[in-house]
Amino acid sequence: MSPTPHKSKNLHRLAIALAAAAVSTQACHTSHQDFRDHKSSADDTQVAQAIKLFINMPAWLEAPRMPTELASSLEMLSLCTTDALRAAEVAYLSNSGDKYAKLEKLFLVNRCAFAIPSNTELKEARLFGGWLAPLSAPRLTMLWPFREMEDGSLDLFTLHSGYLGPDYTPLEEFDFLQKRFPRRTRALSVKVSL
Repeated sequence: MSPTPHKSKNLHRLAIALAAAAVSTQACHTSHQDFRDHKSSADDTQVAQAIKLFINMPAWLEAPRMPTELASSLEMLSLCTTDALRAAEVAYLSNSGDKYAKLEKLFLVNRCAFAIPSNTELKEARLFGGWLAPLSAPRLTMLWPFREMEDGSLDLFTLHSGYLGPDYTPLEEFDFLQKRFPRRTRALSVKVSL
């Protein structure tokens, strides 16, 4: 269900207000249970919570310094409904801030939101950006930079070594992944082992 133009305008205003408020506040204190309670609908409250999580979430390259914060943000964002998560991504992209850090976050979230099989090779994907894997990275799949562990958790095991090519298009990637893969059906556990 697509948001109406009036609702989209309100979401945009809400996103701008939250971005301003986040500058003067510390990290988000939403608990997993509070977030899960809102999972049933893509209402403004869930979108606002997701935007706040995006704003406070460490960027990919900050993972070595803030692994717990990054893992927690990814886990909570994966609980959003598809509509709420996409609306939050749209609003978050429209906010001012470090474009590169925002794109890093969206790249990670898109992989946590959808149940991408760990053996799905890159040749089966469309590319939406050019994140560079370190030369030491193992075989790359669509799930990279994560690997799925035996217990079903995702392990963020590597950083990127830069970016090359046209701008990353996270919303197009989100739509592609949504058409190709189901959403994760249970709460996600994320580990950061960099």
